[in-house]
Amino acid sequence: MGEARHETRRDFLRGLARGLLAGGAIAGVGGLAARRGEKCTNQFVCRGCPAFDGCGLPQALSAKQTMPRE
Repeated sequence: MGEARHETRRDFLRGLARGLLAGGAIAGVGGLAARRGEKCTNQFVCRGCPAFDGCGLPQALSAKQTMPRE
């Protein structure tokens, strides 16, 4: 049929590095695409914000823990 090609150690490591880089790039792009992209519309003043109840930003989560329950 065809000639069998033997892969050298250098070729193997080069291919492995390419595969790892490609996998990392795909995972990074997937992570960026999966982010919600939530932005504060009230200049991080949580009290009285209309989106406060559903907000998942770190400042809002911290404010929810420290604010007294009504």
